[in-house]
Amino acid sequence: MAHRSGSAAPPAVVLATLAVLAGAWVPRPATGQESPPVGPDTVVVSLRAAEAAALRNHPEVRQAAIDVAISKTRHDQAEHARFFPKLELRNVWGPITRARGEFSETGVLFSPDTANSLSDIRWFTQVELEALQPIHTFGRVDGLIDAAESGVQASQAGLAASTAEVRLQVRRLYWGVVLGEELVALGDDVLETLAEAEDILEQRDAEGSVSQNDLFRFEILSYQVHKRYREGVDRLELARAGLRAAMGLEPDVPIRPEAESLEVLEARLSGLGRYLDLAQANRPEVDRLEAGIAARASLARSKRAEQWPQLFLGAQLVWNVAPSRFDPENPFVYNPTNFFRPGVVVGFNWNANVFRTRDEARLAEHEQARLESGVQPLREKIRLEVREAFLEASRAAADLEESRRALRASENWFRAEQQTFDIGVGELSDLVDAFQANVEMRTDHLQNIFNYNAAVAKLSRAVGVDVHED
Repeated sequence: MAHRSGSAAPPAVVLATLAVLAGAWVPRPATGQESPPVGPDTVVVSLRAAEAAALRNHPEVRQAAIDVAISKTRHDQAEHARFFPKLELRNVWGPITRARGEFSETGVLFSPDTANSLSDIRWFTQVELEALQPIHTFGRVDGLIDAAESGVQASQAGLAASTAEVRLQVRRLYWGVVLGEELVALGDDVLETLAEAEDILEQRDAEGSVSQNDLFRFEILSYQVHKRYREGVDRLELARAGLRAAMGLEPDVPIRPEAESLEVLEARLSGLGRYLDLAQANRPEVDRLEAGIAARASLARSKRAEQWPQLFLGAQLVWNVAPSRFDPENPFVYNPTNFFRPGVVVGFNWNANVFRTRDEARLAEHEQARLESGVQPLREKIRLEVREAFLEASRAAADLEESRRALRASENWFRAEQQTFDIGVGELSDLVDAFQANVEMRTDHLQNIFNYNAAVAKLSRAVGVDVHED
């Protein structure tokens, strides 16, 4: 490129310093862009793979999954209380004094042993089996089962909410890593250009064709470009660390996204009303609250049922064996050992403390009412979140579309100024202005792609479904 004879610095130096003044890096072309080298231990992941790994290993998701397992076990426990009796088996072993039985010549039963003699201790064992099966509980068991079922639904909705939150986090981290790698790569290009410009400046300084002020300006700009580069590297490393943590990888595992450049999500935004309807139908927070209300209602119904007697069927089996004790085998003679007693009874169990039972039922009803009072505020909060996310996505879409047109305009302007400067009829200041505008638009457009993708992901979280797959 030709330049005028009075210029203080060649265009290469101007471009390098201007890149720093613009506060951004000049991006590489998307076509034919070389990827950074990948080591044998580097984990290369796609966005879907990163999401899948995070949903398997993220602590919030794992805790929510455990809550689901706990609620399902409680539901099984409530179901078993209806169909399976309460069983209790007891077996004891212990010492006992010997008691032999003999008949006298007159037919009188006596024992040569005494009841308090400790001279001849033997053993005995006794087995007791008790079973208690509810017959009719006036809805108490049914209420507990329904409450447990609603608890399962609430925990599943909580898992869905945690999953959606982690998915949004992973998407922002993943695209942040892609953006960071692009910016750092562009920073490498600027540093390389800056080094070439420094060599030219040193050569011109030796020739005496560059002013002292130009050297001072270049020194300041060199500091700024290195400072921005270090900040970009640190931000990239933080994004990588966050992505590794979300995926459950070790802190020292090298990671790199499969995407080599930011790509705009294919999403055609609909009207705000449609997204408001989608959010009311798909947000797991609403399902979780409604399931909690249903659980409280079932518990209140179960508490009210406790005011009535609980009918039950009971069975008992007791078997005692004491080989050292005489068994007269006479039902009219009391014998605490060597017996077998089965029995079946029907009865009822009633908690006569009706006031306490009534208060517990009222407490459950009040808790239900408290949850119900939170439905409307939650729906309003969701509407506000959807509205905010929709406005952000709409603004990001408009910024992206306008920056695309402005980027083309800046490229055409910069190209035109280069051509006029090459033939010697253009002003250096005009070339500098065109270059600065092009650098700013390239950087803004890259940032707008990230902002748009992040806004679409946020809108998807707000409505409960992926809007770019809708």
